[in-house]
Amino acid sequence: MRNRHRLQRGHTLPELLVSALLMGVAITGLVGLWSVCTKKVMDAREVAVAAQLARAELERAKVLGYRNMPKGQFSTSSGTALWRGAFSPTVNAPKGSWVSGGTSYFDFQGKRVSSTSPTVKFSVQTQVTDADVMTVSSGGYELGDIGRRTATVTVRRVSDSAAITTMGTILVRGGV
Repeated sequence: MRNRHRLQRGHTLPELLVSALLMGVAITGLVGLWSVCTKKVMDAREVAVAAQLARAELERAKVLGYRNMPKGQFSTSSGTALWRGAFSPTVNAPKGSWVSGGTSYFDFQGKRVSSTSPTVKFSVQTQVTDADVMTVSSGGYELGDIGRRTATVTVRRVSDSAAITTMGTILVRGGV
């Protein structure tokens, strides 16, 4: 009878409880890891969309060119001029136009939305800095043949105004 009892195999209650506890700890860890991974994927997508928006604005500035980007306010102390604004497709439709002091707003898919839209995720603003310009009276200026225009685009998260990406390019006469 003793040998027959030894041949019956099974698990005792304490063994089952320990294995259930270990499984619970493992599953809890996996759920935590899943949420961290999901957050990282969402952050990466946010950066990718922001970078795409910045690149699109810079390409728009390059297409418009050295002479056609808006001019800013000239500072005699620094010898540079600064313009801030955004492109608006509704101003001067259907071409659109750059608007001084303006900001463009986009949703998470990169679609342009209004600043009050419930889906607004990003704000985009462009800055053009002009250096080596020819000064003209009344604080104005003209672009010279050797002047340098730097276009910088900053994409921010609307919820906390954190800058997600900033990209820039130098515009030169003749596009070279």
